Amino acid sequence: MTKRPVPPPGKQEQDRQPLATLCGSLGQRQEQCEDGAARPKSEQAEQLPHGTEHILFVDDEVILAELGREILNELGYTVTTISGSSEALELFSVHPQAYDLVITDMNMPGLSGLDLAKEMLSVRKETPIILYTGFCKDSLRKKAEAIGIRQVVMKPYDVSNLAQAIRLTLGKGKGR
Repeated sequence: MTKRPVPPPGKQEQDRQPLATLCGSLGQRQEQCEDGAARPKSEQAEQLPHGTEHILFVDDEVILAELGREILNELGYTVTTISGSSEALELFSVHPQAYDLVITDMNMPGLSGLDLAKEMLSVRKETPIILYTGFCKDSLRKKAEAIGIRQVVMKPYDVSNLAQAIRLTLGKGKGR
């Protein structure tokens, strides 16, 4: 039996915190109805914009990529997740028409989200791209816009804002 290494003090909480923050903001909690009853998560998801498009979701943190996939699947999307920006570019370059939308993290090893978007847009100019980041100055928004990125979403994103950003990016308003 192999023992797992014990993380340094505070490291485990630090690693879990972004996921806990993300889960909490993504509607994992039940919502109170006017009559005081708890509304199940699936009912909350039904109120959000949905779609059927194919999304390429890129995040170097595997657990966040998988969480993104689960959330977007629940909203009706087909999602391909990939945890490396170079691998994402390679996959996209082979099948650029396979994806209706790309959602990418900003800070990743290798190509940043901006660099990845720039490369993808050189392969397929009209590719809709959403960049999400934990830190966004106006200068980043301006760079993103100049490259051709259609939306910048702040982390931790909540599912409602992300669902709206997807529909707006795809040019289809609020969806159903």
